[in-house]
Amino acid sequence: MPYLSLPFLVDLAELEKSSPWYSTVFVTRPDLVADIQIEFAVSEFRCGRDHIYKLWQLAHDAAYAEVARLATPPLLRAFPTRCKSKQLESLKNLLWAAIARIDRSLLQGLIDKKLSLKSMNDIQRVYWLIAGVIVSPESYQDRLKDFVHGQKNRIHHLVTFLSNDDPVRFSLDELGISTQAMLVRLVGSCAGPHEAFKEGFVPSGMEASDLVRHLVQCLAMSPTATASNALHRLLADPSLSLWHSQLSWSRDSQLVSAMTPVIIIPILPWFAKRSTAVLQPTLAIWQPS
Repeated sequence: MPYLSLPFLVDLAELEKSSPWYSTVFVTRPDLVADIQIEFAVSEFRCGRDHIYKLWQLAHDAAYAEVARLATPPLLRAFPTRCKSKQLESLKNLLWAAIARIDRSLLQGLIDKKLSLKSMNDIQRVYWLIAGVIVSPESYQDRLKDFVHGQKNRIHHLVTFLSNDDPVRFSLDELGISTQAMLVRLVGSCAGPHEAFKEGFVPSGMEASDLVRHLVQCLAMSPTATASNALHRLLADPSLSLWHSQLSWSRDSQLVSAMTPVIIIPILPWFAKRSTAVLQPTLAIWQPS
């Protein structure tokens, strides 16, 4: 394997285009592809490379699901705890691949072991903590909050990790109400909505704004009392004053969605006994203006 794997991967991009056998091996022997990926990537970690071939596919491409399941745990174990900033994209891809592809208890064990290392730099710790929140909110939520609260640089990296337009990966809709509310408070206290930006705004601020807006929308779409209480608490938080308008609208929208079943269901029998001519004036009241 040492004599085949590294030369094999050095020219893999060209090899894939010219050799049909790679596609066959990829499908029939994902374990072999995973072994090669591990050996190559670990070598690149040690060299401090910022772009490692195929790590993006582990996180983004569903066709790599089995390779990701096999390769991601050993790659996360081998990832340097004091990485260079240019290597963070590789860590992000590996963590998202792990969240999507490997057993949650296995991933939590990896996260616990990594977070126990005092030599880990701050940015990387943010990534591991938010991955932990996704896997097990009750275990990591307070730890993440304590670590990033009021620290704009750390919150920036939290936003970078969560900003995602890839449907293969995790959706913010899957986070629990308490986690969504915590993230709104952490990020929203440092970044306002789009209209709050004046000349000189930076893209990272826009990413933070988009993240908060999406999280608030998630809360507004939940008809539960827990979501309603969360929105009321966020609206009362002075650190979120720039978000007051959107939070107020979302709270009212959430209250309507929570009340609608209670209003409509009891009157369904009344509707069933009325003709269309009788119902039209009543329905017209509920039509949007």
